[in-house]
Amino acid sequence: VEGTLEVGAGFALTLNGNTDIENTLSLLESSTVKVAAGKLLRVASGGTLRTNISNAPNDVSKYATITHALTGTYSLIVATGGTINIPYTTLRYMDASGMQVQSGATITAGGLNYLHFRNPPAAGALLSLSVAPPGGALTDIAFYNDDAVAAPVNINGNTNTTIAAALYVAAEHRGTYELT
Repeated sequence: VEGTLEVGAGFALTLNGNTDIENTLSLLESSTVKVAAGKLLRVASGGTLRTNISNAPNDVSKYATITHALTGTYSLIVATGGTINIPYTTLRYMDASGMQVQSGATITAGGLNYLHFRNPPAAGALLSLSVAPPGGALTDIAFYNDDAVAAPVNINGNTNTTIAAALYVAAEHRGTYELT
């Protein structure tokens, strides 16, 4: 994606090939990005993946969604020099690497709050952080085991990262995670 691309409220964007975000991909309320099976959505150096949704923590119908196109899984990487700011987003059907935020990437303040991870792989991580978010905390992150697969590792951090225990509710893990 070169330049700024905005996915309008209630609209969907399907990505059939590997995609580098080199400027800005902005997701509005109730929008969806669908990534083809086996493909990569990468926030490249200088690129930004963001949502433009205000105050929606109790109304998941307003959340943006990143998911697979029809079947399979996909990769989501925020590369060195890329920026992530996607509060109020549901991430579905990622591959065993989950969302990877690499060293040198930027997480904006609150940029990973109010995320819902759904349809996890049978093994692996749903979120791998090589950089801590500002303030060292993720607020209201939920992990749902919709497909009743073996419980995946929810968050991997670098060797200096510790994660507080999550509140477990039925088939979901939800809570605030402290990263130091």
